[in-house]
Amino acid sequence: MRSLVVLLCVSAILSTVNAACDNQCSGHGTCLSDDVCQCYDNWGVGLSFDSGDCSDRVCPFELAWVDTPNEKGEFHKYAECAGKGICDRKLAECTCFDGYEGKACQRTVCPNDCSGHGTCEYIEDMGYGSTWSDYSNDYHYYYSHYSLMYGWGSGANSNPNWNGGNLYNNGGGNTGFYQENGISYGQGFFDDKATFDYNSWDNRKTRGCVCDALYGDLDCSLRMCPYGTDVLDTRDNLLISAKYQTQRIQFMASTGTNDFDASGHWQLNSIGDGVSVHQTNEVPVTNVNGVRGNTADDDNKFNDHNGPLNADGHLGMKNLLFQTFALTFKSKLNETFTTIPIVFNAHDMPKFIRDIQLALLNLPNKVIDGITVAGNRQSNSIVNINITFTGDRVQGPQHYLIVEDYECQDGCTPKIDGLKLQHKVDHLNSNIAEWVGQVDWTGNFDENKDARNNRNGISSDYNSYECGRRGKCDYSTGLCGCFLGYTGANCNTLTTLV
Repeated sequence: MRSLVVLLCVSAILSTVNAACDNQCSGHGTCLSDDVCQCYDNWGVGLSFDSGDCSDRVCPFELAWVDTPNEKGEFHKYAECAGKGICDRKLAECTCFDGYEGKACQRTVCPNDCSGHGTCEYIEDMGYGSTWSDYSNDYHYYYSHYSLMYGWGSGANSNPNWNGGNLYNNGGGNTGFYQENGISYGQGFFDDKATFDYNSWDNRKTRGCVCDALYGDLDCSLRMCPYGTDVLDTRDNLLISAKYQTQRIQFMASTGTNDFDASGHWQLNSIGDGVSVHQTNEVPVTNVNGVRGNTADDDNKFNDHNGPLNADGHLGMKNLLFQTFALTFKSKLNETFTTIPIVFNAHDMPKFIRDIQLALLNLPNKVIDGITVAGNRQSNSIVNINITFTGDRVQGPQHYLIVEDYECQDGCTPKIDGLKLQHKVDHLNSNIAEWVGQVDWTGNFDENKDARNNRNGISSDYNSYECGRRGKCDYSTGLCGCFLGYTGANCNTLTTLV
């Protein structure tokens, strides 16, 4: 009997001690000696996340979209539901405000889910322009222009805004070849648009729509209309024939040896058989029946090198002969079309030129309705191809062509062998550009010429506007409603004198 009384007294004392912590910490914490609950992870009470009776759940934290600064003036601290949602403390789930989603409301919602005509992409995955060459040529212009203005070059004269690298020149200016951390980078082809490292606070948070072909606007809800030249646009000198845009593709074969010298300079004169690249046998533009184009004037001729291929036994062009590749054209409406396989045949340049021309003209929907092509062997390891856009559908500046030079065999379309090229891509150059006038055959800049104008080289006297700037786009159908006196899919045909 006495033992029973003692046991009851001890139980009463223990019950009194446990009762000191509110609601016995709701089963989600430990009662400490000062009668305060130490809650388990993600349990607490209220907005201040005090321990209390540990009856509330805590929602996930992410970097806040908007908050107050700390004593150092820093923003975007971690906040529950990223400051863009209300926490359901029974379920530990965020109810996000409109425009935000994720377990912690940590990312934006794309407007109207891109209307079913695009993909929702993070800001760091957004690309520059439409093709890699849009970036490389724009950057090349910027750097070449300012290198001439401010004398940026190598070593102590390098661009102070360039992180850790030097541009090398041969005494005549920026050659466009770059060396970083002891690695030399030459020109090359690249399929995808240029993207950049992005490490700001909204990395993996902010998103936007990347629209499918034929669609545009922020939510990809509008159908795009055809582009065309403004038929009433005037030129300064009407005595000179109008020029079309010309894009140059330069194939630089791998020589099987180091393509750069010890200083990082591109060894242009060390490849092939060593014959001068300044020979003057001209290869004029090759025309195809029914294709409009310029006459074979000096703007559309090349210096051809007729030396024997690989006379010194080096690699180079030998690696490319009779291999197959393809070209991809991206229209102003962002449609992409890839040619049938093209045989690389520098032994027979006229045939090679014609094959390229026919492959582009035979793309579906007559997306390219007129081009002229010219080409030359600059050396044993370099072939240049100039493609001039002359058709009514491709007047004005066009997106840069894409060279598909990778191997694409069984189960891949188009089935191509690929080309063994100097294929390192840097921040400065692509092997596709508008015919560049400010760079001579050795890669040196002519400082007496305007960098911007010469970068364009043979730029088009035509332009490219939505509905030719002579109509209004019906964004529900993608059709142009031409103004009075104009007609055609892109309103670039006059019906009356105005």
